[in-house]
Amino acid sequence: GARLADTTRNGAVLVLLRHDAEPDGLDGGVALARERFDHVVEIHADGEGPLAQLLDLVLVADAVAAALRERDTTD
Repeated sequence: GARLADTTRNGAVLVLLRHDAEPDGLDGGVALARERFDHVVEIHADGEGPLAQLLDLVLVADAVAAALRERDTTD
């Protein structure tokens, strides 16, 4: 399989789905990820409460997956 170092050198983009209920200390891990990836995109959940934020991120992830699938089929 691919190793993280190989993947980040090949132009991979890390997409972080963030929400208000994240545990303390997560920003340290995000900082480490930023050191390994050239491109890090953070998407912050919208909505009031954990369930609303979860559903918001699920919709975003589904939309991204659909767009990538469409892009792969047109290339």
